[in-house]
Amino acid sequence: MQVIDSKDETCKAAKDEQINLENFRYMLDQKIKMLQNEKSQILTKITEKEVDKSFKAVKIKYNVFRKILKICSMNLSKNLGKTKANSRIIKDNWWR
Repeated sequence: MQVIDSKDETCKAAKDEQINLENFRYMLDQKIKMLQNEKSQILTKITEKEVDKSFKAVKIKYNVFRKILKICSMNLSKNLGKTKANSRIIKDNWWR
């Protein structure tokens, strides 16, 4: 009878240990899911910051390009005006 009682206690202890392990596994799974969510949120924030930085860099380059284009256009207009004036002078002097 003692052998049966001892085996029953061993079985009960094993079942209790199995329940404890299953509860622990559940807690670990929940923690893993929570950490994966946090990771996803952090990666999203990092990606958004990288996109913002890239957009700002492109915007700065665009503005610099526009300024250069404006300066080139002004210089071209000035040179074109000088060229027209010179061509009139040459045309006027050619026919004389």
